[in-house]
Amino acid sequence: MAEINEIINSSGNEETALVLSKLWDFMNELSFNYTKGESSSVSSDEAERMMSSLFYLLNIDSDDFSNSSLKILKSDIKEMYAQALIKTDKKVKSARQKWMRLCVDITKLHNISLYETVKNIGGFFKNYNMQYFAADIPCDIDYQLAVPVSEKLKGVDYIDKYITYLLIENRYINLFPENAEIELLKKYCADYRGLVINLFEPIITNALGLFLVKGDVLSLNINTKQCDRLISIFGDKQSLEIKNLLKETSKLFVNYLGITSVSDKAYIFSYAQKLAPRIETAVNHGGMDGIFIEF
Repeated sequence: MAEINEIINSSGNEETALVLSKLWDFMNELSFNYTKGESSSVSSDEAERMMSSLFYLLNIDSDDFSNSSLKILKSDIKEMYAQALIKTDKKVKSARQKWMRLCVDITKLHNISLYETVKNIGGFFKNYNMQYFAADIPCDIDYQLAVPVSEKLKGVDYIDKYITYLLIENRYINLFPENAEIELLKKYCADYRGLVINLFEPIITNALGLFLVKGDVLSLNINTKQCDRLISIFGDKQSLEIKNLLKETSKLFVNYLGITSVSDKAYIFSYAQKLAPRIETAVNHGGMDGIFIEF
C-alpha cells in the first residue's frame, strides 16, 4: 500500500516496524468486522482505502511518520480509533448542518453544475462510511470553487471545507442585484447555466474593479472608460505590486460591503491573490479581456 511502502522506504527502523505491525493487526480486525466475520481478507482496493482511512482517523502523516509512531506505540489503538470515530461523527453532523443551510440559501442564479453538486453532496452523508473508509469522498463534485479546497484534506474534512467555501461564495453572490448578475454572467458566458463555470469569480472581479475606480459597485457593470482606467492602474506595475494593490483594495472592499466574518474576509483576500497573475497576463497582452466585463 502507498502509505506503508512510503514509510518503509523512508525509515525501516525497529520502532517503525513495531508501529506498522500494530496497525496491520488492527486493520485485520477491521477487515474481519467489515466482512461480518467471513474473512480477514479484503480486495486490494478495499485494503488500500481501509489503511488510508486508518491513517486519516488516527491523524497519521506518512510524510512525518516518526511524530505519530510514539503515540501509537504507547496508546491503546482501539481506544484511539473509538475516540476518532466520535470526533468524526461530530464533524459529519456539523458539515450536514452547513449543507442544509446551503440548500436553503443557495443563489437563484441557476447553474446546473452548482445545483447538481449541491444535490450530490447530500449523497455523501448517505454513503459516507467512517468506520472503514473515512478518507473517502463518496459523491461527485463538479462545481469548481474560486479558491480550491486543498487536496490534502480527506473525507469529511474535505467536504466540510468545500461546503464552507461554497457558503462564503454564495453569501457574496447574494449581496448584489440579481438582474445585474444575470446580465454580467450572460456577457461572461452565454450558457452560464449549462456550462461548468464559477459564478462568484466574474461577479466579485467586476465588483473589485469598480471599487478600485470608484464606480457603482452594485451595478457590476464596468464601462470602457473604467476598464481603460484599470489598465492604466495595473499597466505599470510588476507582479508583486499588483498583488499588494489587490491585497489592500480587497481589505477596503470587504469593509465597504460590511463584511465582518473573518473567514469571509479571508476568502476574498485569497481570491484577490489568485486574480493577480491573471491581471498581469492580461495587461501584458494590452487589455483586460476576460477579466473585467462590460455589459
